[in-house]
Amino acid sequence: MSDYVRITTSLSAIIAAAQQIGAAAEQFSSDVERLIGDIEALEGDDKLGTDHFGNGFRDNAYHKLVDAGDGGSVQVNQAGKEAARGGGKGGAHLADGATTAMVRYGMADAENESGIDSV
Repeated sequence: MSDYVRITTSLSAIIAAAQQIGAAAEQFSSDVERLIGDIEALEGDDKLGTDHFGNGFRDNAYHKLVDAGDGGSVQVNQAGKEAARGGGKGGAHLADGATTAMVRYGMADAENESGIDSV
């Protein structure tokens, strides 16, 4: 069963907004990758240290194993990186979905125009 949807702006405006979201998601992904590179440059023993405090932080916090969501586990530092990467992927998915939905909506509207006009 479908529901009636009233769109109060043009399809092109919605598609343009979706494209802006997609561009922002691309920029976010690029920024995240750059920042992850910066983080990875600081992850070595020379930065974290190999004394009691450095080893304790690395073993009990930074490299602590957490649930990966798939039945496995992953180090918390890697989980954080993957979560950050997910933001860009989510934005791109949203943009693609909104664009596809509006194109399909427009096609269905055009195909059924005569039936819609008779209502």
